[in-house]
Amino acid sequence: MPEAISSVKVYKPAFSSNNIIKSTVIPESPQDKLELSNKNSNKEDKKSFLGKFGIDIAAFATGIIGIGAALKMGKINKQFNQKAVSILESVGVKTSPVKSYFEKNIANLNQIEDVLIKDKLTGLYNRRYLDEYLKIAFNKAKNDGSDLHVFMFDIDRFKMINTALGHDGGDAILKHSSDAIAKVVDEYKAQGIKMLFARYGGEEFTLVVEGVPKYKAIEAAQKIRASVNQNKDIKTHANNFVEYFKNAGNELRSRGVENLKPEEAHLLSDYDFLYNHVKTNQGFTISAGLCSLKEHSQIVDASHESVKLADLALERAKQSGRNQLSKVGHDELTEYASYKLKDALERKSSLSAEERVKLHGIIKKQIKQLKIKPEQEEKITKLKEILEMLS
Repeated sequence: MPEAISSVKVYKPAFSSNNIIKSTVIPESPQDKLELSNKNSNKEDKKSFLGKFGIDIAAFATGIIGIGAALKMGKINKQFNQKAVSILESVGVKTSPVKSYFEKNIANLNQIEDVLIKDKLTGLYNRRYLDEYLKIAFNKAKNDGSDLHVFMFDIDRFKMINTALGHDGGDAILKHSSDAIAKVVDEYKAQGIKMLFARYGGEEFTLVVEGVPKYKAIEAAQKIRASVNQNKDIKTHANNFVEYFKNAGNELRSRGVENLKPEEAHLLSDYDFLYNHVKTNQGFTISAGLCSLKEHSQIVDASHESVKLADLALERAKQSGRNQLSKVGHDELTEYASYKLKDALERKSSLSAEERVKLHGIIKKQIKQLKIKPEQEEKITKLKEILEMLS
């Protein structure tokens, strides 16, 4: 059912936000203008290097040379400045204008690096860095046959959370969730397991796990899901969430269920489902999808394809009731085979003979499986149409 937004007035907890833009003071006299100008001038002087120039430099650098090269250049510059500071300290220089200059350069480079690779709200790695990292990890796994697991996570019913708690509340849930998950990831990294956890966008996150068997990666993913559900700060918000759906559902019921419009009846059903879901699970939940490269190398030819398959598995987890982890199965492979064919047709590009054989085999296997199930004629017919297009 669609996650509709209710007009019901309910309790919404207040959250402080540093992102609210306050209205500017309009000066009414020359003296007011002068004072405001001085204030603005002082603020500008106090801004960091990054505040004045960093974002533009970061945008320029990545636009011209790409994030990988920009980070590499930044690393070389930082090493040079760190070496300079080290040399000065080795000869007994504790404080000096020259040493201060190099130290400021290091701080500025760290700030620019954060803008390039970190998400501002959660402090996690951002999508830009994830894409670069995953390309390298994917190529390594393809070349040496090592394990690579890509998970997509999604906070269940996050649109409803925003409706219930407001956007500041939604941001608080994202921040608390990210902090809880980061602790789990750090525990596994401390064991020597190579992982990257990043914010993919909105309420979606991506976990990349390298060099361990699938069961170990799944163990980490399940701990991540549990960490959000059991986090004390998030549970506090969940209590408000439960109250919201209880009040909203009761208000609709008070008008008489028989008097509700069809869309309101669907909304009431959603409210009741979510009230029971959050209350039963004693907090918010996370769904996840997994693509393990070794199992699906017959169709996955690029790093972004592993993300797409993990996302399709995530969709199935949500459609199956949420609060669970789904692994890529034949349904997802078939759907992705169809997607690849459709994409090639839309771009008017031809698939290679090898790609056609791969897709043909996947779809043919799915048809064989569907034939033994009841009432699958419509799906089989659609898949046969795709086979004809591949011939």
